[in-house]
Amino acid sequence: WLEYDYERLYGAVVDRLWPVTDETVRSAYFIGGGTYTFQRRLLSSRSARIVTAEIDPAVTRAAERALGLGDTPWTSHVIVHEDARTHLATLDDGRFDLVFGDAFHDVGVPWHLTTRECAEIIRDKLAADGVYLLNVVDVFSSGRFLGAVVGTLEAVFADVTVLSMGPRDDDQQETFVVVARRSVESPLALDDLVDDAGQPLPIVRYGAQDLAALERRADGLVLRDDFAPVEALLAPVVEARGGHGERATR
Repeated sequence: WLEYDYERLYGAVVDRLWPVTDETVRSAYFIGGGTYTFQRRLLSSRSARIVTAEIDPAVTRAAERALGLGDTPWTSHVIVHEDARTHLATLDDGRFDLVFGDAFHDVGVPWHLTTRECAEIIRDKLAADGVYLLNVVDVFSSGRFLGAVVGTLEAVFADVTVLSMGPRDDDQQETFVVVARRSVESPLALDDLVDDAGQPLPIVRYGAQDLAALERRADGLVLRDDFAPVEALLAPVVEARGGHGERATR
């Protein structure tokens, strides 16, 4: 059950990239486990090999005890309890068709997963036509963090697309989905995505002018291991909520 809009977007993008009718065994890497919902969705519908890096074993135990993760022992799902970036760096290059970034919680962002150096590790672990999906919380009208993320990924990947679920409201806090592709040899249509029932989703696709505006708001910043001020970039989002950290995404 995909509760959040960004998960529904993830689902629609994956269905476009990797239709259920495609019997090819695909491989995916998840940065963050959480409820492990999306992993189980893939495993129940496709031939998949999945690795999840969840840094906190207590999160996995909670999913096993209360959310049904342990009900079906998926032999093709490997869970490692360590930092995703350091774990990915130990793996063979070109191994995964998809990498999912789902370790950001609202304005709680592990900065070391945002940098160019991290993006380069992720790119190298993707297959030639692999895709990196990342969810980012921001407000488009301020958009400093999103702009820095886009600029950073554009410095590493061949193509970067930003989506959200409509209706568009540039002054509303939103969870954006960033789609970064290692190659652009194969066209990828993302304007007519549908949900699990085949119904059209109200997708907002941000154009080249939108992305350029975001990067200007971030002053052209490319996040690096020696300079990734994510808290400062997200300060306008916190200030707009009166300084409180409660989750307010749609």
